[in-house]
Amino acid sequence: MGQLDGKVAVVTGGGSGIGEATAKRFAAEGARVVVLDRDSEGGERVTREIHQAGSEAVFLRAEVSVEADALALGLFAAERSARCISW
Repeated sequence: MGQLDGKVAVVTGGGSGIGEATAKRFAAEGARVVVLDRDSEGGERVTREIHQAGSEAVFLRAEVSVEADALALGLFAAERSARCISW
């Protein structure tokens, strides 16, 4: 059992660098991870790699400096966390 079992982690900039490492670490600790990035290619790659490692993740293309994107992200994560919807 991981330290983050049953949790949802939202990682901005999750498609590369520190965000990528963070997303993978959270997933390895049991969190369901929302990989958020404006770079679709990187975000989809990281999500795929998390799945291949046996963990749950979903990619959302968004820019957190855009209010509508930030609000949509919050709703997405809260809905799935509250309903335990499979990703």
